Amino acid sequence: MKVDFSKFAGSLPYASEMYGIYQPLLGWKSALQERRIDHGLERVRRGFIGNLALKFRPQVMIESAVVDAPRYQVAAAVPTQARQPITISGLDSLVGRAVVAAVAEDGMDKPDAWRKYTRPDFLTEALANIEGQVKSELMRRFSSSQQQAHLRQAFSPEATLSSILNRESVSAGVLGYLNQLYSAQDLMTILTPPYFADGAPVAVIQQLDPAHSDIARAALSPIGTVHLFRQYFFEFDTFLGPPVQHVWLSPGGTVELVEISTRKVTIERTIEQAFESTQKSEKEVKQEDELSDAVRQENSSDTKLGVSATSTTNYTVGIVSGSVSVTGSYSLGQQQKQAREQTHKSMRQQTEKLSTEIRRSYKSTFKTVTETTDMTSKRYVLQNSTDKLINYELRRKMRQVGVQIQDYGTRLCWQAYVDNPGDTLGVALFVHTAELPEVESIKQPDQVAGPEPITKGQAVSLNLHWAMPDVSISHFVPLCPAVSIVPPAGYVYDHGEVVIQQGPGWDIHAWPVGPFDSQVDIRGNVDDDGEGPPIHVDASAGGFIVDIPTGDGGTEPSVTKVLVGVQPGPGGLRDDAEHDFTVQFTPVFKPSRALLKSVSDTNAANQAAYTEAKKQAFQEALFKSVRERVKLASNIQPRPFSELREEERIVVYRNLVQQLLVVGGITSDDPHVRHVFSEVIESMFDMDSMLYFVAPDWWMPKQRTNASAGLQGLGITDDNDQQSFGKSDVVSWGGGKANRPDNYYITEDSAPAKLGSSLGWLLQLDGDNFRNAFLNAPWVKAVIPLRPRREWKALDWLMSPTIEGSDGLDDVYQEAFPGEVAAMLAKLKAHTWPDPALTSRYSTLAAGSLTVLDAIRYLIVSIEEKQAAELEKMVDPDDPSLSYLPTDKVYEHGFDPLAGGFTAQSTTPFEVFDQWIEVLPTDQIVPVEVRYDPKTGMQI
Repeated sequence: MKVDFSKFAGSLPYASEMYGIYQPLLGWKSALQERRIDHGLERVRRGFIGNLALKFRPQVMIESAVVDAPRYQVAAAVPTQARQPITISGLDSLVGRAVVAAVAEDGMDKPDAWRKYTRPDFLTEALANIEGQVKSELMRRFSSSQQQAHLRQAFSPEATLSSILNRESVSAGVLGYLNQLYSAQDLMTILTPPYFADGAPVAVIQQLDPAHSDIARAALSPIGTVHLFRQYFFEFDTFLGPPVQHVWLSPGGTVELVEISTRKVTIERTIEQAFESTQKSEKEVKQEDELSDAVRQENSSDTKLGVSATSTTNYTVGIVSGSVSVTGSYSLGQQQKQAREQTHKSMRQQTEKLSTEIRRSYKSTFKTVTETTDMTSKRYVLQNSTDKLINYELRRKMRQVGVQIQDYGTRLCWQAYVDNPGDTLGVALFVHTAELPEVESIKQPDQVAGPEPITKGQAVSLNLHWAMPDVSISHFVPLCPAVSIVPPAGYVYDHGEVVIQQGPGWDIHAWPVGPFDSQVDIRGNVDDDGEGPPIHVDASAGGFIVDIPTGDGGTEPSVTKVLVGVQPGPGGLRDDAEHDFTVQFTPVFKPSRALLKSVSDTNAANQAAYTEAKKQAFQEALFKSVRERVKLASNIQPRPFSELREEERIVVYRNLVQQLLVVGGITSDDPHVRHVFSEVIESMFDMDSMLYFVAPDWWMPKQRTNASAGLQGLGITDDNDQQSFGKSDVVSWGGGKANRPDNYYITEDSAPAKLGSSLGWLLQLDGDNFRNAFLNAPWVKAVIPLRPRREWKALDWLMSPTIEGSDGLDDVYQEAFPGEVAAMLAKLKAHTWPDPALTSRYSTLAAGSLTVLDAIRYLIVSIEEKQAAELEKMVDPDDPSLSYLPTDKVYEHGFDPLAGGFTAQSTTPFEVFDQWIEVLPTDQIVPVEVRYDPKTGMQI
């Protein structure tokens, strides 16, 4: 739909937002980043040395290990097995030092020298020439051991000499092995410190080596530009959108419509869930702009120096967001053109996202809720006073919001890297106490009382008669028939008590004495005169003892009858007189094993039921606590965006200052030194506007900490019971394995998991997605704008050898499009230079001799001109009495329609270059009378 923008001319914006595009510049190689990359390559080299050395077998024979006169034979080590070609080596050994020293004499940059001094003949000669050094090292180690008491007894001359010679043998073997594998050029690339790699091909090493790689220059660039833009929002016309409801009125009828808006005072956690769904919808409705794609395909792409490719990485942090394109062009106009294209595309996408979010938020506001704390309503009355049926459509009122984007200036920036930025940031510790269950209502079981340990049966009086002439040996002599034993239920015979009521005081007792007295020899009985051999009686066979079940599958002996008699002593019993006895026999019983087991099982069952009830109560409390913790942790509100970013900015700045101090040779933690250094930096760089781009570890896991680590090992315990939460208490919902290392916990009430949960990130509960990415980032890229009119001072500071150096600044600048160098030279010649040397240089400089440093000077001159124009007041063309700064034109002059809608190529500084309209819904509904054709059903 064509819109007449002229009728909105002069309208003031009701809101505005800052936006920007950052572009690193190629050509200048950062010394700081070179050292950083060299350090990484050196660590790779060191790690590979040990692995390579382990694959060689030393050739050593020791004849004598006398400390002051060792005798040995040593040769180059040999590989232990056939292996793939090795790409790198480096050993700290006497032979290795001899090779480096020999190569240094001919030139470290000569491939033939590396080939010559790693040949087998030179290595053999080097091994023969290190005898004195070996002796000195052996003596040194011996002396060191004598000075340390704990090493004095452990020192072994033979073992120490063997380790030295093994090292030298392996070193010579590795160097000779590499000599055979690689060409002289590759051998030099591999062995030249500190450019080593861990098993990678030489071609890959050269791509990573800052000294030789053009592709790595994007990461090494220390400077770039930020193109700032401001986005303005204007209120245009309103119109009616599609119908949301239909109402009909019969003749004479009345309809009352009440529009209710409910606002909750308490914050419902479901609001955050709605926000998550909004983010998903933004991705679905993302709209690409065809004009931006068309402009982007023009034949004016930027190029790197010597490489026809453009590196693009997406960032969305701070005020600078969008696509950051690494460019080799130092033309300010060309950079602004690219920045405008990207801004046009990004702004359209961002604005559409915002409008979608408003629509989603509006829909959630009109949901029907039962709990309300604040309610507003609008009442509409529709009355039909005619004799016809009237139809109304309720249509939502829509807004037209005009959007314009203005060029807001350009700043030169310094780019640096900070490794592991989140290591010094603290994370929130979630305080949550698990409530113990209420077990008071669970009754402690009463213990079933155990049986009496001993109980006596009914006493029996027995009349006994002794009529035996004599018993010469100690055999049991029964004096009456067997007495039957009937124990109470659940008891077994334990022993019998015999009391002599009348007769001599002999040793009269009962047999069996107890359940385990199973055999006896009987001499005579009441019906026998005792003459003849004794009778051997087995209690079990004779029915005196029987086995009864114990209830656990076993048996227990129990006495069923006993004999009462005399048991003579060792000398026998010689008494041929007759005696009559009256005795009282009382059986004594004990609980049977079956009875004891029954009581124990009953008590155990009661206790088990009680324990199980407590366990169930504790388990329920545990699950309740876990669910509560998951829900509460997932719904913790993030801290304010500005506070999180400020903390991160402080950490980045702190690490950056520390990095610069170390490079400058200052390792002191004296705050006075840091303060002065910080003031020096802030005098040149706008630290308050510092930007930092986070490099999330999508491909390089830094630290693996499960997002639900707060639930690992969670337990509820008291003095006797403990319940813990583990993998058996969760359910896998698809995905196969339930024991993935980065699983996390959710419930039906918890908010959606944060970014990084599935990646094993360390998460900050009160942090946002940016903070979580920052905590897990292996590095961040800090971009610090230079203060206006401090560019030359900052350039000199950055070019110092202790900061960024000047590598690459003398290279010839490769123009990105025809005529770029000529335009640069024209501006450089026209500029008034305070240094006569520069005036002389640019007055005679040829186009083919313009260097990267000259291009940077051109860029600074262009930025200074733009900054000067930013401070010059402009007169309103419609009102000469009104003047304002170029950046404030929109606020003073109001909306000014942009012809064509979009201007990619810059024509004037601080101009409005993009314009479009967004449609947003309102909370107002308008009834509109409609009529329908009864035949076709179509609206008339």
